[in-house]
Amino acid sequence: MSGDTNADSPLTLKPDFEEAKRHWEAFWAQEIIDRPCIVIRCPNENAEPAPRPAYTMEAHADLDEAVAQVDAYVHSIYWGGDAMPHYSPSFGPDQFAGFMGAELEWSEDPEVRTSWGVPFVERWEEALPLTIEEGNYWWLRMIDLMQRLARAAEGKWLVSHIDLHSNMDALVAIRGATPLCLDLYTHTDLVTQANDQVRELYPLVYDTLHYAGGMDKLGAITAWLPAYSEGKCQTIQCDFAALVGPKHFRKFVLPDLEAEANHLDHCIYHWDGPDALVHIDDLCSIKKVDCIQWTPGAGAKPFIEWMDLLAAVRWSNYRSSTVTWSQTRSSTTSPPATGQRWTGRWSGWWHIPEGDGPARSFAACPVGRSLGRRRLGEGGSRSDSDCRCLVRTESERELRPTDDSYGRGKALVV
Repeated sequence: MSGDTNADSPLTLKPDFEEAKRHWEAFWAQEIIDRPCIVIRCPNENAEPAPRPAYTMEAHADLDEAVAQVDAYVHSIYWGGDAMPHYSPSFGPDQFAGFMGAELEWSEDPEVRTSWGVPFVERWEEALPLTIEEGNYWWLRMIDLMQRLARAAEGKWLVSHIDLHSNMDALVAIRGATPLCLDLYTHTDLVTQANDQVRELYPLVYDTLHYAGGMDKLGAITAWLPAYSEGKCQTIQCDFAALVGPKHFRKFVLPDLEAEANHLDHCIYHWDGPDALVHIDDLCSIKKVDCIQWTPGAGAKPFIEWMDLLAAVRWSNYRSSTVTWSQTRSSTTSPPATGQRWTGRWSGWWHIPEGDGPARSFAACPVGRSLGRRRLGEGGSRSDSDCRCLVRTESERELRPTDDSYGRGKALVV
């Protein structure tokens, strides 16, 4: 593990828990201690390799068997830097819709780890009110899974929250994208009612799973993004925003995101694809959003070429505010084949200096062999931009930013 170990750590898989916790507390407080937060996950040389359980296993298999596989999987990972050992259970991205009654279908391709909700709303008049039925299979199974994971993880690792595609994303799953877009014009009042009802379900879903997973004891992870917080935290998003203009974003999406952010102590917004860039000013107006995680999408230019967006977020609606600006670069590789080496997954979270120098701090969070305990393998699967960034940062040897002065602004994670 990175840093000094502590025999009194509450997690056996994270001897330096307190050190990592201090770095995350500084991150959320818009401060920095000695270096940015950095997250490294790669194979643990001192543990047996174990695959991540498939969605279908968590959804349909014996839960004791699934939890045992999860525990083995978490132990098979080296949690370096500020990475907190954790696991985020999932039935797939549309599980929130499943809680409301949607059937979930699964990819027949075992290499494609996903599922989707089957739309069931034909007429809003007949579907409302939207709620979670007491005997809903997916809801009860997720609570049960969370509780079992919490018991298995106690004293070793953390249970993370699930990927919640709530708000208008949940309505897309139960209605369909094209019908929902048309409904914004033809059944505005009914869509408003449906959206309000989903918004009211968010605290119920979040809090129930938060406590079922024991996240009130040592803290939680922001679902699929690896940021840690001692309080309530989550990655919030609305992919449906890419299908609507500013008018409908402000009427339907913005109130949802504000309500979700207000329910949490800390949150990160997952901003997905160039089609959603039109909402930059409205998105940056949400004061409770701590970070923005930018995903360019398939076919878009690589991360390093989005420095103009970094600067735009830095200044949009925040020229006189006092929140910290950060940026993250992450890279993921597939598990290695026999005989191949794997760098695993890493991400750095660091602060961008104020003024005209955002780009120069892009590589301020070096990640290399000393922390990752791996080097670039000959058979690694990654894009050219990933390779350039890894090679560039491997040349650095110290975990410290290039500039000791830090500006204030909205956080951007890429």
